[in-house]
Order: sequence, then C-alpha cells, then structure tokens
Amino acid sequence: MSRHFALLPPETFKLSEEKENLFMIDSEHRDGLCFNSVAENYDRYRPGYSEALFHEIAAYAELPRGANVLEVGCGTGKATLPLLKLGCSVTALEPGDELASVARRNCAAFRELRLLPVRFEEYDGEGGPFDLICSATAFHWIPEETGYPKLSALLKTGGCAALFWNIRIPASGDPVLFERIQRVYRKYRPGSRPPETEGLSRYSSCLKAFARHGFQRIQTRVFRENFTASAEEYLGHLNTCSDHLALPPSIRLPFERELAEVINDSGGNVCVENRQELYLAERG
Repeated sequence: MSRHFALLPPETFKLSEEKENLFMIDSEHRDGLCFNSVAENYDRYRPGYSEALFHEIAAYAELPRGANVLEVGCGTGKATLPLLKLGCSVTALEPGDELASVARRNCAAFRELRLLPVRFEEYDGEGGPFDLICSATAFHWIPEETGYPKLSALLKTGGCAALFWNIRIPASGDPVLFERIQRVYRKYRPGSRPPETEGLSRYSSCLKAFARHGFQRIQTRVFRENFTASAEEYLGHLNTCSDHLALPPSIRLPFERELAEVINDSGGNVCVENRQELYLAERG
C-alpha cells in the first residue's frame, strides 16, 4: 500500500455540526474481539495516525515527558507506538491475545509499555489515575453509560481524554469512481450508508456524550491524509472491518469480486482519503 500521506491543515468543528452515519452489524460482531482473528492483516492494512494528531493531543493536554497514559483497545499498537515515542509511560488494554502479541512486537524497543489483557469495562484502574486516556478507533465498542463515567473516574483532576477514529473514503476526489464503488455497496449492502465526505461522521456523538458526563473544554480536530491502494490492498483493508467480516460468504465474495473489477477497470488503484477525527475533552 502506497502511503505517501499529504497532511492537510486541521479543522475545528462546532458541537452543532454533529452528523450520524450509523450502520448495522450482526450481534456476534458487535465486539472488538472480532479483529483478533485477523490481527496480522489488521496491522498490515489498517492505516495509522498522523504525527500531527499526537502533537495536537500533547499540546492540548500539556503532557509532560513521562506522562502517565492509558490506552483503551490498543489493537496492534497503531497509536501505542506514537505515544511511546512522545515519551509517555503507557498502560495499554487489549483483550485480544493475537492483537496484543503484534502490539508487543511493534513496541518491543520501549520499556515504558505495560500491556494488560483486559477490557476497559473490566479494568480495575491499576496504575492510575492518568494524565491522559486515549482510544484509537475503539471507543465506539463501549456503551456510553459505562465508558464515559469510567473515563472521568480514571483521570486525574484536569486530566484529558482523546478519542480518535480513522474514516476511510475511497475515491473521494474522483466522483465517477466513487459512485461506481458506492453502486456495488448498494447492491450487496443496501442498508449501509456511504461515508460522509464533509463534516463529521457518526463518531461525533462523543461530543455530546462528553458534555453529558461533565467534561470541559471539549474540542474537535480533523486531519486528512491520502494513500493509494491497489484492489488487493483495498480488499485487504475491507477484510479487517467488523461489518464486512459479518457478511456471509454468499454476499461477501461476489461483493469483493465486483469491487476489485471496478478498481481494476479504473487503472488498478484507488486513492483513499483517510480522515482522522480527534475528539478532546478535559475532566472538570
């Protein structure tokens, strides 16, 4: 996958600009552990996060070197490694053993990592309170009534939460190819919605959740990066997504075949916009 990222300036969105982009997946896949079976491909095909995003977090939270950080759902370490490179001491929660194994490998050069095989909901707070709690493309798995009060309880007074997600938009700069890809989605997944190309995604619901649970100084930043993927790489990424993993083979296989045909007919590659939505809040 060609990852010649072109970082664009961050944008700030107001709370009133919340947008929803809900999708439904089978109940057996409403669990981040569905990624455990595809850990190596998750590490290979999922994009990481821009350096600017982590510097934004550090500046917002005024993190000292050696800051005590909790990461919720570290996966294969896509966000863990940048946090360690900032000089943070990281306690990372990851119940998936295969995902955790890859994360340990990726972060092997750092001794400031403690990786615990537990869910956030079951975590006893050992090592806290924290200067910062981060969660990268993971916090949507945790019910609001559990997750946000626990965020507040585990943070120091004045500590900060940083929740962020990758939203991938194929062919966002090519309306013809974008529509051809969406036509395949509509054929095989008629209940799904296309990704939002402007404004915020469904994850912006966390802004109101922060406010409901007493957080202050709530802010949003958006970073955009672009990468080029072949049909194989695009499908490799798709096969690390929970809603795609939930599809029965009778739908998933022809869906993938037609997507590959569309991309190959358009030159063999698709430019994918990776929009990174960062949501920041401070414990009052």
